[in-house]
Amino acid sequence: SAIGQAINVQTTDSAGNPLSIDKIIENISINKKAKWLVIVDNVDEVFQDFYAAINIFLRKGAFVVVTSRRSDIETGKHIFLNDLKDDDAWKFVRSSLGEIPSHELIVELCKSLQNYPLALQQAVAYITFNQGTEKEDYGIQEYLHELNLGNSKVLDHKIPLTGYNQTILRVF
Repeated sequence: SAIGQAINVQTTDSAGNPLSIDKIIENISINKKAKWLVIVDNVDEVFQDFYAAINIFLRKGAFVVVTSRRSDIETGKHIFLNDLKDDDAWKFVRSSLGEIPSHELIVELCKSLQNYPLALQQAVAYITFNQGTEKEDYGIQEYLHELNLGNSKVLDHKIPLTGYNQTILRVF
């Protein structure tokens, strides 16, 4: 509603009831000749009017980008993102951990998690969380040990302060 007001788009009917997403999109007045981009980010669940909304945007001339880890969403061309390059993954882990782990341990962690950014971020969050508890000496080696034992809690640790609640365990 606040976004609708900010861009001068009606989001409620005359009685103050919320409009459906397709009605809100219909209220967006865009010059058909203008080029515009709509990004529907982090689609983890397809809401009731999802496909109708996408089609309305497309009919209004928008270029639509939908981001999701789900491959079953049928919106057009799928572009799969690659993992991080070895050097970038190493730099991310190194800069994220306050301790100074060995180069070899960081490489092993990155390889174990296939350089996937979300997996690496979760690993760093899990290691950091454990260092703040009674496991002060917890580090990459301990994480890898738990991972190799098949301890699913290392893959199910939520990343703090991101508002993102999906974990590697749920994504894959």
